[in-house]
Amino acid sequence: MAKAESIEKDAQQAASEVSKIADRAVKKAGEEAHTLLAELQPALDALTDRLHMLAAQSRELAADAGHQTRDSVLRARDRAGEHVAEKPLQSLAIATAAGLALGWLLTRR
Repeated sequence: MAKAESIEKDAQQAASEVSKIADRAVKKAGEEAHTLLAELQPALDALTDRLHMLAAQSRELAADAGHQTRDSVLRARDRAGEHVAEKPLQSLAIATAAGLALGWLLTRR
């Protein structure tokens, strides 16, 4: 019986030592993680700033592209209107031909 008690006591001491070692390891890992995060924070802040700048530039580029597209569409509309005003019979003939072709394509089976 004394041997079993001795083994149990040794096991408890070993468990206590393992627990202390694990606690020290967790504490050290936490400290190292905190230190690493502190070292990385300036880089993370710079990256965040850069991403915000790129997002703003992307918005500006998209807005510019939208304006350019709108301007191109308006110019094309104006040119088409001018063409119709300058050559009404030719425009009517083209529109009629396009309508007939579209109608023929849509009624084909």
